[in-house]
Amino acid sequence: MSQDQTLNVNNLVIDMDGVLWHGDTAVPGIGKCLSSIRDLGVGVALASNNSTKTAAQMEAKLAHMGIDLDLQYVVTSANATVSYLKDNYPQATRAYVIGEDGLHDAVQQAGLQVVSVDDVRELAEADNLTAVDAVVGGLARDLTYDLLAMGALLVRAGVPFIASNIDASFPSELGQLPGAGAVLDVVSTASGVKPIVVGKPEQIIFQGALKRLNASPDTSAMIGDRLETAILGAQRAGMTSILVLSGVSTKEDIQKTGIQPDYVFEDIHAVAEALQTAQERV
Repeated sequence: MSQDQTLNVNNLVIDMDGVLWHGDTAVPGIGKCLSSIRDLGVGVALASNNSTKTAAQMEAKLAHMGIDLDLQYVVTSANATVSYLKDNYPQATRAYVIGEDGLHDAVQQAGLQVVSVDDVRELAEADNLTAVDAVVGGLARDLTYDLLAMGALLVRAGVPFIASNIDASFPSELGQLPGAGAVLDVVSTASGVKPIVVGKPEQIIFQGALKRLNASPDTSAMIGDRLETAILGAQRAGMTSILVLSGVSTKEDIQKTGIQPDYVFEDIHAVAEALQTAQERV
């Protein structure tokens, strides 16, 4: 971890939950902060393990938070999951989705039919569960037992199980709430199968964000609030890793996990100040 809290990078990939906002509450002054970073000539992309929002919903949220950023520079785990499906299951036509609007919409936009709970019941009765090509999971806050149970039946029958992310929790105004990992653990426990994980720390999201910035890893940094996802993933991608203490992970967690970020800042405002200082020294 660097003791020199100046920072010299050409591009930033920034996590959202816990860095830019908590639930529906923005970090104070976040829009102005991101604008000041971009005014320094630093490229900015956003990358999140959150799969709950559609593109339109994400655009509305950014506007609500006072953030002016084109959606071409926003990558979510829903986007990454669809990319993974297209690349690895090109013949897939039917998917069972445990998730919210963002994941449902992304799967449908990819041309796949979303299979319902009732559809799975009928397939189970006909002993034809493998007619479904994939079980795709993320955070779902309107859970029912049947939604999870039918997913477990499909996975136990051998249908590929793909998780947009397995974050155990996510930061909210109230504190840490159960995340996608907590939800999908039910399916894993019932089926005995762990999902293929697409979100951070896996590389699809990082690659997607860097591609949108037309950037290389060695001149780019990832800002995140969670050591085992954003920071570990950045290190695997060959990027500078920046932990901010405004979300999930703490300084104590660095010792516990052994995941050592290149930089630690209190929040994104402190990152912006370090970037400004670095340019003033040139």
